[in-house]
Amino acid sequence: MKRVLPFWLRVEVLRLRRWLSTIRHRQTFARLRMEHAGDVPFELVSHSSKLIRKVDPEWIRLQESKVHNLELACARLDRLIILPGEVFSFCKVVGRTTRRKG
Repeated sequence: MKRVLPFWLRVEVLRLRRWLSTIRHRQTFARLRMEHAGDVPFELVSHSSKLIRKVDPEWIRLQESKVHNLELACARLDRLIILPGEVFSFCKVVGRTTRRKG
C-alpha cells in the first residue's frame, strides 16, 4: 500500500529539493533593482489581458482575489534587473506564499 504524505509536507519537501538544487548548482539569482522606472529608455515587453472574466456572481470573489495576488506579485517584480549570467526565480523574488502576503 502506497502512503501519501499530507499536502503541506509534500510542499515542504519540494521547497527543500529546490533549495538544495540551487545550492548544488551555485546559481546567481537576480536581485538588483532600478531606482526609478524611467531609468530604462525603452519598453522591452508589453502585454495586456483581462484579469476579471465574466463569471457567476458567486465566483466573482475568486476573480478579485486573483487580481489582488497578481498586484502583490507584480509589485515585487517591478524594476528587477536580470543581468547576464543571472537566473530569474519567481519564488526567490516573490517569496513564500502566506495568507498575509496573499
